[in-house]
Amino acid sequence: HTLYWAGFTEEGSFLATVDVETGEATRMATPLGANAEILALHVPTATQSPDAPAAVENLTAVAGEHGTLTANLSWTNPSRTIAGEVLTNLTRIDIYRNEEIVHTVENPVAGETAQWTDNTIEESGYVVYKLIPSNETGAGRAVKSDLFFVGRDVPGQVGDPVMTKEEEGYTTHINWSAPVSSVNGGWWDADGLTYDVIRHPENRTIAENLLATTCTDETITGLNAYYYEIVPKTPDGQGIGTLTNKMFVGPSRTLPYFCNFSTEEARNMWIIDDANHDGYTWTFGHNYKGTTDWFLEYNIFNYDVQPTLAADEWFFSAPL
Repeated sequence: HTLYWAGFTEEGSFLATVDVETGEATRMATPLGANAEILALHVPTATQSPDAPAAVENLTAVAGEHGTLTANLSWTNPSRTIAGEVLTNLTRIDIYRNEEIVHTVENPVAGETAQWTDNTIEESGYVVYKLIPSNETGAGRAVKSDLFFVGRDVPGQVGDPVMTKEEEGYTTHINWSAPVSSVNGGWWDADGLTYDVIRHPENRTIAENLLATTCTDETITGLNAYYYEIVPKTPDGQGIGTLTNKMFVGPSRTLPYFCNFSTEEARNMWIIDDANHDGYTWTFGHNYKGTTDWFLEYNIFNYDVQPTLAADEWFFSAPL
C-alpha cells in the first residue's frame, strides 16, 4: 500500500508519497496548479492492459413503459483497445445494476450495436447500469448510464395552491392545479390521482380522496392563521404535499391585547410576508444575549450574502 499526500503550504502545492514507517515525504509533482488545494484523490486499484477493450459507446438506458419493472439498454460494442489499436478479440461484456452483476453478454462482436432488456428488477426505485467489456488480457474500460427511476412513481407537487376566504363568515376555499410530473421522474398513474387536504396549524384532514382540484372548508370556528396542505396520491402512494398561503380566519381578538411570542400558539397569530420574495424577511428569535425572551427581528447580517432588493417586509397581527 502507498500513502499519497496532496500537500498545500505557504510555499505552494505538491503531490508526494509518504513512508508510513518514517513519515518521510517524497515529492512526485509540484505545483498542483495555481493556488490549488486538493481535497480528494482517486487511485485505481489495478492497472489495465493497453490491449484490453476500450469502453462501450453510445450507452443508453431507459425505464420500461407504464411503470413496468424493466429497463432497456442499448450500446455499441468497443472496436478499439485502450491503446487505440483495432480490437481483434472481445470475449464478453458484463452488465452491472447498482454495482451488482445482472447479466453477461458472451462473445459479442466488436463494433456492433447491441441491446438487452433487464427483466429481473424486483421493486420500483433508482437504478444505474455499468458495462465492462473484457478479452483475454483482462477487463477493459467501464462506462455507466445515467441514474434513472424504474417502476411506478408517485405524483409530484400540485400547482398554484391558493386559499381564499369569504367576506362574511369563516368559510374558506382552496384551489390548485393537478401535478404535471412525478416525484422521481418515473411513470405515474395520472388516471388514479386523488387529493387529501390538510388544514394547518392543527394538522386536521378536512377532505380525503378528492377527484376535483378545489375544496371548501366550513368547519373553522376559532381564530388562527390558517393554511392548507394539498397532498396528491395514487394507488402507488402519496406524493409531495404543497402549502397554500396563510390567512387569518375566525372571530377577532378582543382588546386589550398583549403578546410576547413565547408560545407557538401566540406566534401562529402573526403572519410574516416577504413581499418582494427575496428570501430576506422577518423571523422569530429568542435567547438573545442569554435571555429567554422571544421577539421578531429583521437582521440581514444573519445571511451569507447581502440582499439585492429594497426591503419590502411585513408582519401582520391577527384582527383585533
